[in-house]
Amino acid sequence: MQKQSLPYFRIKDIDTTGRTVQFYGSAFGVVDSDEDIMVKGAFTKTIQENGPASGRPRIQHLSQHNRQIIIGKFTELVEDEFGLLCTSVLADNADGNDALALYELNVYEHSVGFNTIKQEYDNTTGIRRLTEVKLWEVSAVTWGANEMTPLVGIKSLKLPEQIDYLNGRMDKLVKALRTGNMQDSTYENIEVELASLQTAYKELFSLPPTQEPAPVVTPSPVVDEPAGAELVETLKKSLTFLNN
Repeated sequence: MQKQSLPYFRIKDIDTTGRTVQFYGSAFGVVDSDEDIMVKGAFTKTIQENGPASGRPRIQHLSQHNRQIIIGKFTELVEDEFGLLCTSVLADNADGNDALALYELNVYEHSVGFNTIKQEYDNTTGIRRLTEVKLWEVSAVTWGANEMTPLVGIKSLKLPEQIDYLNGRMDKLVKALRTGNMQDSTYENIEVELASLQTAYKELFSLPPTQEPAPVVTPSPVVDEPAGAELVETLKKSLTFLNN
């Protein structure tokens, strides 16, 4: 079973009273870090065959792609212009309660587990277009990017945007750690992501100095991004909490 390597964090709606969440499990037309693109229509047949309205609903709402942790039951799976829109009622148990707390904190990202049925491969670009898949599950994940190389999921962003993303994730996870009524396993997952984020920060620090362009005589030179030692000082100021 393949897992989508670039998850999506777009949550559309949360009803805490009804324990219902609505989110995008996948986005169309986006190249992920495995050089795959999910094409609109890829989920049509699998939803008809195994979606919540079918005679044999089998698509699960999981945590961390763990088949032993079902955190909710899908009431609707539909494709819209953006991607796979999922509506789920969270389980009334410890796993479901943890999930609800993390959804409220906007910590979760999402990733789909599937088998490829039909694909189109571009030999020039190396990109694979997935035109039909068999969907097995949609997972809420605390760390959505590649945990071994955390910057893979945000490699297309400029350095200041990468810093903003990592800082934002760190803030959310720190808030989650301060929530004192979740299971030990949930806290362990959060700690794993925090460690991965620290690895990502180290990757940023280890980047080679930016090459300065040849000097240009202008009345008011404009510098788009800090370079070299200047960049390191900017990072250090924004990440002083790593030394605490």
